[in-house]
Amino acid sequence: IFRKISDNPRFAETHLDYVQGRNLSNRMPLFIKVAQPLGINDTMWLMRSHYEGSWFDSRSDVSGSSFNSPYHARPLSFKVRGNNYMLNRNLGYMGTFFHFVAQSRGAVVPGHTCAGGLIWFGVDDASTSVRAPMYSCTQRAPGTWAYGNGDTGHYVQRSAFWAFNVVANFAYARWDMVGAEVQQRVSATEQRLMGEVSAIDRKAKQLAKSGTGSGFVTQLLSNFSVNTADRIVDDWVAFFPELFVKHRDYLLVSPAKPPALAKDQPPPPECAAVGYDGKWYERLVEETGDRYLIPRAASETIMRHS
Repeated sequence: IFRKISDNPRFAETHLDYVQGRNLSNRMPLFIKVAQPLGINDTMWLMRSHYEGSWFDSRSDVSGSSFNSPYHARPLSFKVRGNNYMLNRNLGYMGTFFHFVAQSRGAVVPGHTCAGGLIWFGVDDASTSVRAPMYSCTQRAPGTWAYGNGDTGHYVQRSAFWAFNVVANFAYARWDMVGAEVQQRVSATEQRLMGEVSAIDRKAKQLAKSGTGSGFVTQLLSNFSVNTADRIVDDWVAFFPELFVKHRDYLLVSPAKPPALAKDQPPPPECAAVGYDGKWYERLVEETGDRYLIPRAASETIMRHS
């Protein structure tokens, strides 16, 4: 994280040997001066990092598997030929129970301090889950997020943890395609939520100026938090089947064009076999030699009939 935001352009180079564990005397600072102010969205995405673009980015080595995933099966530590090794423990981590970004905004609504405190709260992997805006005056837990609505040993579809976990687990194995799409949906959802927070702030200000009692402002913000959090879960429950249909069977499925005539049956969807990227095929040949090689005579026959 520090290398991305530090005002020192050589921060990563300076402290790489320390974070690699190879020179513990070259201590990395606990705090840094940032190159430019950070917004709430910057903070949210920094806390989803898999060390992309750094020395620790593991997506392109063999641990990233065939779809360039930053995720690894646990345990992360292992021993080979008497040597100890450890795979990355990313910030965006599958073993996360909850995560949040606190936004202390001051007197957003004069006379109502509770409006200034906003907790963007999420559950499961921060990389693949939406953080819900929860005002500090929220009076109850949203039903879909509440204790007792399922647990890690009992699946409940309309539960925040399971809604995000199902999508995340589908994305892990095909990260370069499915993971990218999930993160795009997370980003779009949170951008929309930030707009909704601004709108409810304005409404709360108008309510406060009208002389309405503080209890009405509190109730407005609490209801917004609860209803928004429940809606996020419902959206994510609907997102999984959408993803599953689009990426089933290692395909990329696109909606079919509508039939020429209304009375006709719609054609089946278009299915593209996208396969692996070129680097993975090269690695496959390097490691297996001629095992999957098609003999030239057979190859010519296949090409004639393809």
